[in-house]
Amino acid sequence: MSTDAHNQTAATSAMMPAVEQLAAEAISRLVTDGYTSSLMKLARPTLNELARRLVTPGATTDSAIEWLDAEGHAQPKTNVYRFAQRFREVYKEVWGAWADKLILAQLAADPAFDGARLDDVIKNRVRTLIAQEVMTSSPADLDTGRLNAALSLVFAADKGKLEREKLLLSQAQAEHRAMKLEAEVEKLRIENEQRRTAMQRSIDGAKKTIQTASEGGSKPVSADDVIAILDRVMKGEAA
Repeated sequence: MSTDAHNQTAATSAMMPAVEQLAAEAISRLVTDGYTSSLMKLARPTLNELARRLVTPGATTDSAIEWLDAEGHAQPKTNVYRFAQRFREVYKEVWGAWADKLILAQLAADPAFDGARLDDVIKNRVRTLIAQEVMTSSPADLDTGRLNAALSLVFAADKGKLEREKLLLSQAQAEHRAMKLEAEVEKLRIENEQRRTAMQRSIDGAKKTIQTASEGGSKPVSADDVIAILDRVMKGEAA
């Protein structure tokens, strides 16, 4: 398999890891950063499960506190809230790093990458960040103004793309009309040429008829005879 084919296959098969893996990576980063909290002293499986619950869509910090209490790991609420805030910040960084990695892999494997493709990448990136914000924040913490501003950028880009497509369509239609008009002009030219050819043939036939009549007839060709012959020519009867 060629390098390009291998890159294409790898980029196509790559996908965002499961929430559990992302949450575990975020916990590992907290450990590496030396973050301290009473919750960091929990057994790693329990801590990973807590992390997963904190980023599960629709989950709240209060529900995580209830789960800790039920599991026999009661913690001061303020500690849990501080941990949840810091953990979600790191989780977003982990999510973003993975999203960037996947995007770059796709771009590296895309031989047709161009400006339009870049617009799609940017819009997808904005949508990813919005999804990340919504999925990792409680409803009360969502900054709807900022999210609406980000969405407006996507809508503006889509509108610009639509306008460009309309312009391209108009250009294509104009080119089609021009080609159609050119074909009609060519058709008229051919028809006129055919009519001129037929007229010339009729005139030549009339001349021959008049010449034959004047040379071999028993009487001279009169003006009325010539007019009659010309009349047949004009009607297309002479050949």
